Amino acid sequence: MKKLILIVCACAMLFACKTEKPNVNLTTPKTAFSILTIIADQQGYFELEGLQVNINYVKTGKIALDDLLAGNADVANIVETNVAFAGFSNPNIQVFCNIEEVYDAGIVARKDKGILHPTDLKGKKLGVLLATTSQVFAHRFLEKHGIPKDSVQFVNLLPPAMQSAILEGSGVDAISIWQPYVYNAEQALGDDNSVTFNDTEIFTGYMTLAGKSDFAAENPETIKAMLKAYLAAEKFAMENPEEAKTIISEFLNLPMETLENIWSQYTLRISLEQSLIEDTRREGEWITQTIEEYGGRTLPDYTNYFNPIYLEAVAPEKVQVAQKIED
Repeated sequence: MKKLILIVCACAMLFACKTEKPNVNLTTPKTAFSILTIIADQQGYFELEGLQVNINYVKTGKIALDDLLAGNADVANIVETNVAFAGFSNPNIQVFCNIEEVYDAGIVARKDKGILHPTDLKGKKLGVLLATTSQVFAHRFLEKHGIPKDSVQFVNLLPPAMQSAILEGSGVDAISIWQPYVYNAEQALGDDNSVTFNDTEIFTGYMTLAGKSDFAAENPETIKAMLKAYLAAEKFAMENPEEAKTIISEFLNLPMETLENIWSQYTLRISLEQSLIEDTRREGEWITQTIEEYGGRTLPDYTNYFNPIYLEAVAPEKVQVAQKIED
């Protein structure tokens, strides 16, 4: 009898060990930047890979990075601009892959403020979110059009406040922002009182999957399982675009009309390529050249923050980098 009890207990313990799922805390922006994360979550791909992923949805990649650095998240969806800024403080993070290429940045301006052309931004108040894509796009746009940065007054605002400010017309004359705020502002102001400046040549945004370096080193199979879930989400979005749009529209509470208008501005593709590292380095150079507090600082070795070994293990054809971190 005693032997039977021991066998039953051993079986129960073995079953519990086999069914217990690794617990992962993921922070991600609740925006169209995170389409593949939302699909992986809503379609149950994380669970199918044996993971218990607890997702904390926040407003921006900067907040997601802060969550990661503070130890509140094991992994996070952050943009390359976040990595560029974080690199100066030698963070304990690594990027495992890019999940989305983004071309949705733009400047929306009010015509009744005398803005019809890019050069009309001189002397105006421009809403930006500092240390994000918003600021990078604004600076590059002004530079391309020969507009001195000190001729524009930058107003630091979160995206919802930025949208309110441009609609009210009291706090700013224009905003540098991403979707769906660009589209929302255009629709609210109307064609008669809005002009939008887009330029996909000066800026490509990347949404990445990054994580704490020590967490990844201690849990390599968990990172690989997460990447498999993202690959499944990528495949689903490619093969079922209309269903994917429905999932995103419902989850983000975004009208389908809005989503249809901005969908083409996102390339849903899992990869880790040299272009991502080079663009991050380019943004690091921009930081040292344009932001006073970073002036004169040594540019980080950004190759230290991109680790291809996990994606190589599950989808080697997705990796194209010149330099690799040693395991």
